[in-house]
Amino acid sequence: MKDKKLNKEDIKSLEDFRRKYNEIYYHINDILIKKTGNFDSAAVDTWVSFDDTRLTDDCIPLIKFENSKFIYSLSERGKEIERIESHDPYKIMFIIFENITSEMASDFELKNRLEKQDHRRILFSKQLELLAMVDKKWSEKQKKHLDKILEEY
Repeated sequence: MKDKKLNKEDIKSLEDFRRKYNEIYYHINDILIKKTGNFDSAAVDTWVSFDDTRLTDDCIPLIKFENSKFIYSLSERGKEIERIESHDPYKIMFIIFENITSEMASDFELKNRLEKQDHRRILFSKQLELLAMVDKKWSEKQKKHLDKILEEY
């Protein structure tokens, strides 16, 4: 993944988006298996839905493509609680993988927790490592966000 540049021109439809999402997801898992023997046990389709007919009230993001825009929609109890629209598919893809890698990093941190160390240091470091497997820019963007969190607390 790092060798290939993420190019929004490669994604022109919901099916293209889904294909790229699967490629990135399995790429991260393949690397985790090779490095640690561990992998994310959640199936690839448990993180997001591409199916309007699937009930997504359980806070699983629904990804749609309407009016030449990719849409990230999150619903809970029948109400949409978050909606992000973009012509750039990688803006939406980043949001998805920011969440996925956060969960993966949290699992890693729990298994590798060090007493007397701020648990966020391990968690954030692992998340940045996972995002960098896909795109260094994603990791750098998230690092700026996480550095602000560490400064504030």
